[in-house]
This record gives sequence, structure tokens and C-alpha cells, in this order.
Amino acid sequence: MKPLSVRNFLLLTVLFPLTACARPTLPALPPEEILSNVVAKMKALKGFQFVVVRTGAPAYLDGGQTLSFSRMQGEYASPNQAQGQVRVIGPGIVASVRFISIGDHYWETNYLTGEWWECPLGQCFNPAILFDAQYGLQTILEEDFTDLQRLANEELEELPGKLLYTLSGRLAAERLYQ
Repeated sequence: MKPLSVRNFLLLTVLFPLTACARPTLPALPPEEILSNVVAKMKALKGFQFVVVRTGAPAYLDGGQTLSFSRMQGEYASPNQAQGQVRVIGPGIVASVRFISIGDHYWETNYLTGEWWECPLGQCFNPAILFDAQYGLQTILEEDFTDLQRLANEELEELPGKLLYTLSGRLAAERLYQ
């Protein structure tokens, strides 16, 4: 499978770990050290807000590869609770799906009707898995993110006055589909 090109994954990897210590200038660190620091801070967090913006190849939410996501945002509480919203793209439709995940229980809204329903374990994409210490982004970033490059520092509209690192690289897609 072709690796997934990732740009500006900083919303997940840099946004929450560095906002507390952001200054008008940032130390000139190599991208590997920035990523290592981010992963360590992610593992230590008890909870945080997140925004995931997908670029590159589609990230499918279903086995039939008909529904993909372009953006996801919400809140996570360790070890396995999340709530938020996913922007879903399907044949002829773009919709928002809200979700709540608590342990092995997962609820989401129907992308056509907006009605809540509990999804049987293992049959729906549960965003809380993205932050699981063993299978989530921390492990993926440590083991599957390659060809790191540091880009120009950025300031996000959502965080005025906070200068953030921006990294680019390649992310092997295989683990993302597990």
C-alpha cells in the first residue's frame, strides 16, 4: 500500500503539547526531537482537545471504502473516552457525524438523519482508538512516521499569538487501517 503523505499533522502532534509553553520564537530543534518530545507529552496527558485534518489519500471509515473523513475534532479523556464530530465524505454527500465513546461503548449520529444510535463493538470506527497508548497515534508517530522535515513555524487562527512547529513527512498507512 502506498504511504500516506501527511502535511500539517501539527494539529495533533504539536497543538496541545506546546501551547502552554509557546513563545514568540521557538528553539531550533531537529524534527526528530520535536516529534519525540510531542509523543512523550501526548503519553503523559490525561485529556485534551484535538483536531485531525486529513490530507493526501482518503482515510476510510468503513470496510467497503465508501465513507472517508476529512476533519475530526473533539475532546479525549484517558484512557478511553472521546466525544466530538467527524466530517464524513461519501458518494454524493458531505455530512457531520457526532460521536461519544466510553470504554467499549460507542454512539454516533446517523449521517443522514442525525439520530443517535449505539454501534456494536468492532463494527464502527471509534475515534478513541486514535489515542490508545498501544495502538494510537503516539505509537504510529514513533514507529511509522518517516522522512521528517521541519517546515516554517505557523500560527493557527484558533490560537492567535501561539507560534507552533510544523512538520511534514510520510506516514505508512498500513497501521492506520488496523
